[in-house]
Amino acid sequence: MHSEPRYGQTNILVYLGICSLMGSLTVVSIKAIGIAIKLTLEGIIQLAYPQTWVFVAVAVVLVIIQLNYLNKVGCLQNCPENPNRKKGTIVDVELDDEDEDEDEDENEDLVRTSLGENQ
Repeated sequence: MHSEPRYGQTNILVYLGICSLMGSLTVVSIKAIGIAIKLTLEGIIQLAYPQTWVFVAVAVVLVIIQLNYLNKVGCLQNCPENPNRKKGTIVDVELDDEDEDEDEDENEDLVRTSLGENQ
């Protein structure tokens, strides 16, 4: 998270790395919550232990952090208003395709009018 302000806006791997790290910690927390649920169903109530609540809080916080960084990754790639977005991404290709379709329509109209004048 230290290099996120400096390199995050230009390198997608920073955000993906942070998200992956948070994901691995989330797995550990969810595993602990699953064990607590299993023990509670077996009759050993785990809600009285503070560790259970710590793991629930950690899991919630880590999931929110993951969603935040995944949103940053999505915006880094697909937001046209991002000044640091690299050219040639999916958004640019889609915009170029729309321009080509308009150009093709104009060319077809020109061909039709020129053929109509010759006949």
